[in-house]
Amino acid sequence: MRRSAISLLLAATAVLSAAELVADGGFDQAGVGPWRTYKEVTINHFADLGRSAPGALHVVSAGGGNANVKLERGIAGKTLQITGWVRRDVAVQVRPFTLLFLDGKPDAFTTIGEIGPTGTWERFDKRLEVPANASFLLVGLDIQGTGSTWLDDVSVTVVE
Repeated sequence: MRRSAISLLLAATAVLSAAELVADGGFDQAGVGPWRTYKEVTINHFADLGRSAPGALHVVSAGGGNANVKLERGIAGKTLQITGWVRRDVAVQVRPFTLLFLDGKPDAFTTIGEIGPTGTWERFDKRLEVPANASFLLVGLDIQGTGSTWLDDVSVTVVE
């Protein structure tokens, strides 16, 4: 009886984990994982600062650009819940975003609020309906100005 209950619990955990589309969104592992940059932005793992545990993605802007993760599998025709936490310094403007590509071409850029210069962690949250002909989706931070931003606890899950 006990063995079957443990097996059932492990199977349920595997199903829940399978819906998470961003690997190491908590940045608990050293490195930047699947995250990449565009324009005048660099990224690195910052072990000394994190919202819920040590570790965050440190995004440094030398004038503007973005840091993003590309999601391709398991998104077409689905509803996604996108959440995360951002902290920024006063010198930059930061907007979490999604950029949807249909049939390989950019189609819809959506911002998920604007992060204020509070010096504290601010949450972003967005539910997104993805069309059946979606090629891929970029989820990231659009950054304007020169300075630092930190990203942590990013999650993209299928809610249908």
